[in-house]
Amino acid sequence: MRLVRSLLRGGRESSVVSGLLIALSLLLRWTTSWLPGADALMISAALAAGIPIGVKAFAALRVRHVSIDLLVTVAAAGAVAIG
Repeated sequence: MRLVRSLLRGGRESSVVSGLLIALSLLLRWTTSWLPGADALMISAALAAGIPIGVKAFAALRVRHVSIDLLVTVAAAGAVAIG
């Protein structure tokens, strides 16, 4: 539960978790032919790094303030959707 709270706040743990997920994804992609697993790990890394930014963006949007966090969240969601 502590890790989840830390990930939502955007501390050092979210960077470490997303970095490890990216490394695992690349290792899986280079050593096996199971690409859906590698893609799932990359999406998980994007979520681990992006959720704290998304929370800040939503909080800013609630007070009708368009911040850089909102723009980054929209851009990252679009990039994940495009593939």
